[in-house]
Amino acid sequence: MVRYVPRFADGQKVKLAWPLAVFRLNHIFWPLDPSTGKWGRYLDKVLAVAMSLVFMQHNDAELRYLRFEASNRNLDAFLTGMPTYLILVEAQFRSLHILLHFEKLQKFLEIFYANIYIDPRKEPEMFRKNPMANYIYAIWFGAKTVELLSLGQIGSDLAFTTDSLSTMYYLTHWEQILQYSTNPGENLRLLKLINLAIERAYLLSRGPFYVTGLKYISR
Repeated sequence: MVRYVPRFADGQKVKLAWPLAVFRLNHIFWPLDPSTGKWGRYLDKVLAVAMSLVFMQHNDAELRYLRFEASNRNLDAFLTGMPTYLILVEAQFRSLHILLHFEKLQKFLEIFYANIYIDPRKEPEMFRKNPMANYIYAIWFGAKTVELLSLGQIGSDLAFTTDSLSTMYYLTHWEQILQYSTNPGENLRLLKLINLAIERAYLLSRGPFYVTGLKYISR
């Protein structure tokens, strides 16, 4: 099976940058050459569908892991793994979209390289001034990696902040108010308010926690 080779309007082959040359070897994202026979196209579609199913199974395993961590209330691991899963789902949808529009993609590539793409033989100065164009795929991959790490860090920070609520009320020294206050009614209202705040905080993490005051304080 031969992959499609882009050509200029005069029939000359386009010298692809190395990221596109590597990308061209992918049997999902790059169409076949028009000269490929019927059985070659059939085999390519079978391989593409099989690899898509493997990709989907991988995404399903990632989803099961996230559901497991969520059921165990492991918020840190859940939020750290969620960005990875979302990127995998995005890649899955993009792959399926390309598979469903293989013929349109080939026609687009033919029109683009024949009529739109600038021939470096005619405009050599444009390809000396922009050497970073050959590394655009690597830059995109690095940007996606940074995006993944940033989202994961946000999830970890959020989980850490949520967990820190479990000890926050110990550090406010609210018990000194009860020690120096002479108003029993205000003390009771304060304890009920603290009880409500603690309960809501723990509902977001491990479960409810109660200040009972030796069971003399009613909710």
